Amino acid sequence: MSSIIHKTGLRKKIIFSILLVAIIPGAIGLLVTYYQGKKGIRESIGSSFEVIARETAKKIDIVLEDEIDEAANLSIAYEIKEGLRKANQGYKGKGRDAIKKELMETDNRWNGSSAVDPFALKIVENSASSFLKRFNYFEPEGHHIELAIYDKEGGLVASIKKTEKYYIGNESWWNVVSGSNRVKAYLSDVSYHDKIETYTFDIVYPIVDEKAGGFMGAVRMVHDVSFFFNEVTNIKIGKTGHANLISSAGTILVCPIYPIKSHNITESLIIEILKRRLGWTIAEDDAHGGKNSVVGFAPVNYVEKYSSDGINFGGKKWYIFVRQDPSETYAPINRLMWQVAIIALSLTILLGILGFFAANRIMKPIHALHTGAEIIGNGNLTYRVSVNTNDEIEQLANEFNLMAEKLKMRQDDLENAYLGTIKALTSAIDAKDKYTRGHSGRVTELSIKIGQKLGFAPDRLSMLEQASLFHDVGKIGIEDAILNKASRLSDLEYAIIKKHPEIGVDIIKDIDYLKPIIPIIRHDHERYDGSGYPYGLRGEDIPLEARVIAIADFYDAITTDRPYRKGLSHEDAIEEIRSRSGTDFDPKIVEVFLECVEEYRKNNNGDER
Repeated sequence: MSSIIHKTGLRKKIIFSILLVAIIPGAIGLLVTYYQGKKGIRESIGSSFEVIARETAKKIDIVLEDEIDEAANLSIAYEIKEGLRKANQGYKGKGRDAIKKELMETDNRWNGSSAVDPFALKIVENSASSFLKRFNYFEPEGHHIELAIYDKEGGLVASIKKTEKYYIGNESWWNVVSGSNRVKAYLSDVSYHDKIETYTFDIVYPIVDEKAGGFMGAVRMVHDVSFFFNEVTNIKIGKTGHANLISSAGTILVCPIYPIKSHNITESLIIEILKRRLGWTIAEDDAHGGKNSVVGFAPVNYVEKYSSDGINFGGKKWYIFVRQDPSETYAPINRLMWQVAIIALSLTILLGILGFFAANRIMKPIHALHTGAEIIGNGNLTYRVSVNTNDEIEQLANEFNLMAEKLKMRQDDLENAYLGTIKALTSAIDAKDKYTRGHSGRVTELSIKIGQKLGFAPDRLSMLEQASLFHDVGKIGIEDAILNKASRLSDLEYAIIKKHPEIGVDIIKDIDYLKPIIPIIRHDHERYDGSGYPYGLRGEDIPLEARVIAIADFYDAITTDRPYRKGLSHEDAIEEIRSRSGTDFDPKIVEVFLECVEEYRKNNNGDER
């Protein structure tokens, strides 16, 4: 009975050991790959968000500068100044109290009049107003809620339509514009306009008499915040990513999802943004329901320049804040890990089945030897383990040989599984770009043929195969919207695409068995004449394997149909590669490629792409 228990326990230990050897390294490798991949994606996305925030902030700078320039142009227009001279002439000989009383009475009358009242029409249809209307005609509809000229006392002189107020001389900021220490321009904070139920942003520009140097009046522009800052709301990143305009107080001023000023950035996040000004970080709360989100931010420099006086923009600074739902940010690595986990589970089950059968075979000779040893140990000294025919030893040797053979088969299975995992990862990469599906496999096949022709040793061919399969791994970190874009990429999108070699390096740099292919992945987009990226290497400074992959990659790319162009024929592709010999490609490898490509096409059933 003890022998049976011992035999059964040993079988279980063998099966358990086999599974343990497979599961523990696999699980550790899976976790390391996941966290390193997540780190790589986080850094890639963070850098991209920083770029988007910086570029959007520059656009806001341009919008504000253009608007100030328009106000400045209006301030020197003859029609405007002539209208102001006439209006200011009417104050001569009147005391301050009389002027203010007159303006307040006119303001009351203005508020009680309609847009077609002769009193209102006298202003909105005068020559200065006509000039304003001609000026405003070339602006997009809705650009100005109000565009008006006020005299030196704050009384309305001209407008494109009936304004809410006739008199603005009692506004808190009027002295800042009209006083002796007046600012170059007054730019308001974002505030709610009760009458039109809209958040607005004002620009007031002083008008000065060039000769006398005195204050004549001011141009006032009132803008709808949603319309004026549509450069922010137009930014879309995937399905959930977008840009926001925030103030240094933490208030979100412009957001394409929530109403204006309806939510705030957390105190800890706004402190970090104010401290760093430009960059990206991980936000515990991104103010849109996202936890541990990757966010990018950049200052609106024009606002920083003007808000330093504590008056403009309410004394606050503005920043562009870019975020995306974490579930979308990390979707590529999560999908990849699920695929790898399924493959690993399948291999574990297969190893368990193989282990069960292997354990049974191993136990047979051990049991036979144990029986013989037990008989001899019980005192039957006449019993001999037959060695003349070598039955027991031959059986044990055969079992060991079979075990060794099984282990070799298992090793082959693991190697095949490793290659299969690489190919599965490659398929996941290609699947991100529906227009280049199968691209990595074709590039690998052609690269290997070139490597064989160049006389690469088996180990070097294996490294070339791995590098070819992984050459586009960095595209995991590129947004699907860019990879699958049905038209030509913009400059910004192409700049993001050009980051994929470094993203690929970041993804695999901590995986020991892939470290030898890092230089190949990093430099397969370098060009022989130094015009490539990311480092502009030239000639033989570029790894030989990278020069091989560059030609194979280019051939497959130009012969593949894309949404915005038809793939070249084989003959045209060959001519194109010949024309780039010595510039984009190593001339020696071009010659080897030309020798190999026909055999490659024959093996691919004469594909005439």
